[in-house]
Amino acid sequence: MKTLTSPETIPPISFEIGQPYTRNQIHEILGGDKSSSFPQRHKRIVCGCFNLERNPQAPQVILIEDKAKVVEKAHLLLSQDESIPVFVKRFSSHWVYQGYFRVLSYSTNEQEVEEMKKISLRDNIVAVLHLEKVDSLF
Repeated sequence: MKTLTSPETIPPISFEIGQPYTRNQIHEILGGDKSSSFPQRHKRIVCGCFNLERNPQAPQVILIEDKAKVVEKAHLLLSQDESIPVFVKRFSSHWVYQGYFRVLSYSTNEQEVEEMKKISLRDNIVAVLHLEKVDSLF
């Protein structure tokens, strides 16, 4: 089990890779809201919670939809220096911990966005966020 401490999360964050958690459990440990893909606490994105139906290539590729709040939170994550814990939804109330990830890139490239629209069968994609797994919080 990996235990890391971030300045805003005391006691230490303890999640086990491959284990499922509920959004309530995630919220109790990290804070932030219980419904968005980018839960936020004190102007920081505290984790990523990605539904595989909406993000079929998660956690490495996250599709950013054309909602102002989603775009704003993606940009907030881009501005952060530290990595975040990431969870993917396998089925209802079953969010599997994937580890810590950091932003590799954020693309609004028209060709890439159009390709992701086809793959995901979603017309409301405006950007693609690429993440990579890391070994630590920073």
